[in-house]
Order: sequence, then structure tokens, then C-alpha cells
Amino acid sequence: MYYWFQGAEKHTKRLPESEIRAGLRQLRDTGWLSRERFGDVCPTAKSDGECGFAVLGRIFEALGVAVYSGNTGFKLTNADEATKLSRNDTSVGPNSSGRIRPVPPDGHSEIRRA
Repeated sequence: MYYWFQGAEKHTKRLPESEIRAGLRQLRDTGWLSRERFGDVCPTAKSDGECGFAVLGRIFEALGVAVYSGNTGFKLTNADEATKLSRNDTSVGPNSSGRIRPVPPDGHSEIRRA
């Protein structure tokens, strides 16, 4: 997944699917995703900057599996859903898709399930 923010110039960042899944496993297995562990399980995203941690955590919030817990990081809130997502179960969520719909290039849409 690519995302960007715009300041004086456009800064494109990366968050590979494999690292999203690694972060989800970390969250599911330990109950937390901290900034420190983010760097270990998501090295590509981390190499693009610290904002990848917030992006990944907010994806997990949108999927209903985590909540931001201040300096501690993101806390697991729904272990069953996290397990289903980590297995790529197609019966996940209210619309039974299990996939994340990409955010359009305009960047104004929220993260939604496909």
C-alpha cells in the first residue's frame, strides 16, 4: 500500500501488505503494537518514517481490532476478528469480504472494507 501526505512537496510512503499482516500478528499474539515493535515487524514502513506506525494503527482501528492507547501504542480490542483477518478469512466483517478497499488517489475517503 502506498500513502502520502503533502507539505511543501508530496511525500510518498510504503506499507507493504506483508508488514500489515506482520503487525496484525504482533497485535493478536501480544495484545499490543508499540512503536518499538513496529520497527521490528514493519522495517520497510519504518524506513519511510514514523508516520507508518500511526497509519497501520488507524487501519487496525478501522477494522475494529485495536484502539490507540497513548504512549503504549495500539491495544487489541477484538481478538476473534484479528484472528480471522490474520487467516485471510473471507467471512470477516459485516459484508463478508475480508478485503480492504484501497483509498482513492484523492485521499478524501475513509478506509473501508471492500
